[in-house]
Amino acid sequence: MSFRNCLATFLCAPLYALVLLFSASVSAQDKPLSDAKTFAEVAAYAQQEMNKLNAAGAADPRERARSFADIFQSAGEKLMEVAENDMERRTAYNWKLNAFRNQIAAGVEGAEQKVEALLEEIAAHESPQISSFANAYRFSQFNQRVGSTAPSRASFDALNDELKTWINQGNQPAGQIASVGLQIAERNRVPAEQFVKDLQAFVQSADCTLSDEQKKTLVMALEGVLRLAVGADPKLYGRTLDDKKFEWDKFREKKYVLIKFTATWCGPCQMEIPGMIEAYEKYHAKGLEIVSVYMWQQETDPVAVVKNYVEEKKLPWTILSEALSKKAGDPEFGTFYNISGVPTMVLVDKEGKIIMTNARGVMLQNKLAEIFR
Repeated sequence: MSFRNCLATFLCAPLYALVLLFSASVSAQDKPLSDAKTFAEVAAYAQQEMNKLNAAGAADPRERARSFADIFQSAGEKLMEVAENDMERRTAYNWKLNAFRNQIAAGVEGAEQKVEALLEEIAAHESPQISSFANAYRFSQFNQRVGSTAPSRASFDALNDELKTWINQGNQPAGQIASVGLQIAERNRVPAEQFVKDLQAFVQSADCTLSDEQKKTLVMALEGVLRLAVGADPKLYGRTLDDKKFEWDKFREKKYVLIKFTATWCGPCQMEIPGMIEAYEKYHAKGLEIVSVYMWQQETDPVAVVKNYVEEKKLPWTILSEALSKKAGDPEFGTFYNISGVPTMVLVDKEGKIIMTNARGVMLQNKLAEIFR
């Protein structure tokens, strides 16, 4: 998960996931909600009530949804009372929204109107951190609708028009717009190349109200949809840790290359390292190269952090630094390749074409074994 998107994802996730996250280090105790004085204690209460509900076993789906709604609403209201900062208040709003959505699932009359009213309240909040959540939530709902709408020409046109409306609002990251657009195309069996071309034409037209800089960023993100697709040449660029220009064409000549977009703070990225080391030791002499691109580092000296990390992990392959690349005038990797999360890993063949996306774990090991058998 990317640094940029983790907050939005965290606050738009299902409530039960939020409760688990916040209560992971809290021992849930059987005590009333009225005794809760902190965010952690409210989360612990919610967890304890959910545990009771789960322990009771299966129930009628509507009754179960109604019970979850009661837990989430009471916890959200209490959290709003004890919240000490905007992050906690924003989470409280999210809990209340999820309570109303459970009411919708339970068939409670007027629940849809409650969601809309609360979103309007959030949008009008004086804190930008809180008010921005309304748009983030609505966009997440649009994204879910894209994934659940039956494919048809009519649905494609409707979703595409709605996506253009979101574009003109100018308040969603370019990468998220591009990713949702690609999902619309894929579900309706529209070739990605044609969809990107058509959407770029809209972005560059007078019908698009974005600023010139916003248009430039979105066009690049849309092109990024195609740069890491199967059959594409990723044309990898960047600067090595000793600040030398990385020359992709020379590097990948007559070799298979595993490209990993990553970050030192990313847990799932670290989980891939043992398998990558094993693959490098087994297949490097046979023609496998690996490049790790470290991006989204937020430290004061990101280059030093990456150098220390590489040394600590004893990584023997080529390392690129986004910090040094940006200093040299290169575009951000996240925008250029439309990367929405790390790790993102692709495998390139001897012709310089991507033959595998999501090149991770067992799937990667099986593919390499097939190539180098």
